Amino acid sequence: MKFLFVVPTLSGGGAERVATILSNKLADEGHIVSLLYYHSTDNEYFVSENVNSINLSNVYNVEYKKLSYIGKIKRIRNIIKKENADFIIPFLSHACAHVFFASVGLDCKVIYTVRNNPNSSPKNFLRKKLRDYIINHSYKTIVQNNEQKMYFKEKIHDKIYVLPNPISDDFLDVQRNKNHDKFVIASAGRLTPQKNFKMLIDSVENICKENSNIVLQIYGEGELKEELQNYIDEKQLNESVFLMGRTNDMKNMLSNIDLYILSSDFEGMPNSLMEAMAVGIPCISTDCPTGPSDMIENGKNGFLVPVNDSVSMEIAIKKMLTIDMVKIGENAKKFIRKNYSSIIIINKLIDICNS
Repeated sequence: MKFLFVVPTLSGGGAERVATILSNKLADEGHIVSLLYYHSTDNEYFVSENVNSINLSNVYNVEYKKLSYIGKIKRIRNIIKKENADFIIPFLSHACAHVFFASVGLDCKVIYTVRNNPNSSPKNFLRKKLRDYIINHSYKTIVQNNEQKMYFKEKIHDKIYVLPNPISDDFLDVQRNKNHDKFVIASAGRLTPQKNFKMLIDSVENICKENSNIVLQIYGEGELKEELQNYIDEKQLNESVFLMGRTNDMKNMLSNIDLYILSSDFEGMPNSLMEAMAVGIPCISTDCPTGPSDMIENGKNGFLVPVNDSVSMEIAIKKMLTIDMVKIGENAKKFIRKNYSSIIIINKLIDICNS
């Protein structure tokens, strides 16, 4: 089969990471794969030499910003014609909109994707309405879980398919380093309201003050960085809670922590949680829409707590410290390997294409 993936950049978030994982694995399995991205950025995800990478603007963001909306659509349309792929798969709502307009009148099969909780994203009313219109009139659509599928009208459920995110095989092979002085709790994500890191800080406040050996590391950059640092300062947690900035090596970071926490109010399907479980780290997550409840069986391979509930999160952390965390981590790793390895997910994608 011949695939054309479309993604804004090759760095940043989970959607971009998933696009590169699928592209690499499909190419490794002998399929013809092109990956169209809008402009170059720093810290890009790895793309196999077997994948045909296409830069829409040839260089960095400077030239891309000069393009008009119509100019972008025309370039995408020309690439769609040239590639003549069996299936076009855009990632993120604005890329889906671009491909929707660029493919008008062309004989091509576009499989649209939903990469976040459709109730919460996009926030803009008109963009959400456009997304819903595109899905309603799509050839096929991929969502990450059944909860996302149920957002859409039942009459189109027969063309909406659940395809979970794949895990990069590298994470399943990571060896954990347990030789560090502190007990490290970690979380990673954009420093935005969605991730609710204030609640996470609240949940560890008493724990860290009671035990100086426990620290919280928050990885990521974003709009709330200064506000979160001020919050840490106000609570006098400077010796226990640290904003670590963006990490370019999740595998190394995960190999050096003891407990991973996802504190989000909503998600699509959180890659960071999946990656932590794949490494064998015991995890706690809010039971947010959507994703965590598909991966965590409460008490067996991790813990789920209510959204925006720092007290319940604190209780879960304390409980985790008293049980067999090794067993929890082992169960998590087995579950991810069985359900989300890249070969399993691309085989499901092929089945969707052939259905």
